[in-house]
Amino acid sequence: MKMFVVFVILLHVSQHASGLEVYEGVESVLLLCKDTSVPREPTLMWSCHDLDPPVVHQRSQAGDKLRDQNQRYRDRTSMKSDSLQTGDFSLTLRNPIISDSGTYTCTITAFGNTRTLTTVDLQVKVSHQVFTLEVYEGAESVLLPCHIPFVSGPTTGVWSRYDLNPPTVHQRQQKQDELTDQNQRYRDRTSMKTDALQTGDFSLTLRKPHIFDSSNYTCTIRVTGEEPRLTDVHLQVKGQWHTANFYILVFTKLLMLFFVVLSVPQVEVDSGVESVQLICKAKVHLPEDAEVGWTDKRDTDTYTCTVYSREGKVLMKNRVQLKVKVPQVEVDPGVESVQLPFTTIHLPKDTKVEWMDKDNRKVHVLGHKDLQLLCLQQVEDDSDEDSSGAESQRSVL
Repeated sequence: MKMFVVFVILLHVSQHASGLEVYEGVESVLLLCKDTSVPREPTLMWSCHDLDPPVVHQRSQAGDKLRDQNQRYRDRTSMKSDSLQTGDFSLTLRNPIISDSGTYTCTITAFGNTRTLTTVDLQVKVSHQVFTLEVYEGAESVLLPCHIPFVSGPTTGVWSRYDLNPPTVHQRQQKQDELTDQNQRYRDRTSMKTDALQTGDFSLTLRKPHIFDSSNYTCTIRVTGEEPRLTDVHLQVKGQWHTANFYILVFTKLLMLFFVVLSVPQVEVDSGVESVQLICKAKVHLPEDAEVGWTDKRDTDTYTCTVYSREGKVLMKNRVQLKVKVPQVEVDPGVESVQLPFTTIHLPKDTKVEWMDKDNRKVHVLGHKDLQLLCLQQVEDDSDEDSSGAESQRSVL
């Protein structure tokens, strides 16, 4: 007879144990409990004996019986509507938090007999959330997210930026802000919702974000008796694209209204001409005391006309490219000689002329006396041409 009693007791306490890990912040977690045989008029109960009262959820043929439910689970538990017909007694626990960690027992009672179907060791871990935000400078504000699903006790929320000293950006302690240690660059620019301790929403509103606000921000939520929750937010504040466009537009308008310069086309002249005119004109009226300067760029054929105000500001610039055409001489191979043309005027007395080839080797050098003889010979040649022309004219007459 004793053996029979022992057998019955073992039958009624037979159970399955399982372990379950989940991170805080997930939408829900499912605690499994199933049985193949469901007695008539049963009552199913989920309980956690570390709590007082221990009832987590209770179901009978009439429906849920939650009068004795522990209030920390209020509106957070549910079972399938047909669970007592199908034998699927699994429990859905919504918004699990760290304090939900513990051992949950699924039991069924019928005709005064209670049977344990399964136990679930639930471990809710702290999640470390990371966000990246981008905002343009000049925006009215930016919201840095930080949430916990449930506030179970005295709580402090601190936003920090550890590259600053002091690092505190904003602090909420119990029901009010504590800004004694706040970094002054955030003075009057931060705020949190007034009901943060009720909703678990510790998000930070940062007003008028600047480029120097770009950094890593850490939200630390400390609940008495629990592990701190951390949320990291990488904030990148960018310069306004429309601001850059605005300055470009203003600069363009200024150029059009005040610094409009008529482009001068490329100027070409023959080598040896006495002078060439480089043109620089403006379409707008320039002040009477404006100064003009011409400069050339070394090793190039570019000349720049610059107009300055009396204060030294540049009012306009214009560049001119000068091209000097080099004479081309063509001869047949084998001729006795060839003349390379070069004419100029008003040479000083100490002038020396050098002819050089493309490899910068001197081919011929003329001193001042040689130049005088060449000039006299040229004058005589010109006179002979004039005389022969007059003779020919008289012969015709």
